Amino acid sequence: MTTKILTALFFLAFVCSCDSTQNKHTFQNKTQEKFDNLLKATRENGYSQTNDIQKKEFLANFDTSLIHFIDSSKVFVNWNGTISDIKTREVDTMTIISCKISYKPEEYREVSFHCDHAVATAKVNTDSIYQKLKNISDFSTVYFDGFIIKDADNKVLYDYGSDYLKIAFPDYKFNLLDISTQPRSDTLSRNLQFVINVNFEVVELLKQKAQKKITDAEWQKKTKALRLDNLEDKLTPFEKAYSTRLKQYLFSDFLYR
Repeated sequence: MTTKILTALFFLAFVCSCDSTQNKHTFQNKTQEKFDNLLKATRENGYSQTNDIQKKEFLANFDTSLIHFIDSSKVFVNWNGTISDIKTREVDTMTIISCKISYKPEEYREVSFHCDHAVATAKVNTDSIYQKLKNISDFSTVYFDGFIIKDADNKVLYDYGSDYLKIAFPDYKFNLLDISTQPRSDTLSRNLQFVINVNFEVVELLKQKAQKKITDAEWQKKTKALRLDNLEDKLTPFEKAYSTRLKQYLFSDFLYR
């Protein structure tokens, strides 16, 4: 009887092990893997924080590391996950397309990106994000570009407010730039990457102007020197639309976050 029980327990452990392996997310993108390694290491180190003071300092250090990663990456390109909750809602003359993209790297951890994309209802038939999401089924594997949203104080925005969930089960507010059910290159063209960097720099200058750190004249001089319009002339039609979408998100976040 004892032998049968041990055999059954061994078989059960083997099956659970197989299930755990099958459910584990496979990273195809090195930047996404690096991002997840930050979350994984933070969660593991969090267990050694033994009082409230340590926990608060630990979370503050994590926030700094996460913001540094986001700022240095600018845009996440060709990350992958599972999409769900593809929905629309109408607000006055606008249609809001929303979805959630998640990946589960291991048991008891899940990373999610909550996306809202606003477009004039009269223009949904010509909006590429709307058209792409319309043709994707819930629970499909998708490959996506975008960036995590931060507020005016440079803090990461989550779809909920718990400090203790944001490491093991973060649900980031996310601006979706492109999405597909097929993988693409992990890198953008040099011209588009340069334009992306300049777009972020323009918005940073706009923040400095709003905070009275630079004058209107300095703002005009600095933005003119970046020559964004000239740089965009070198982009393909797809890249120009990508850059336009990025600008819309950045200026919307600046105005309303």
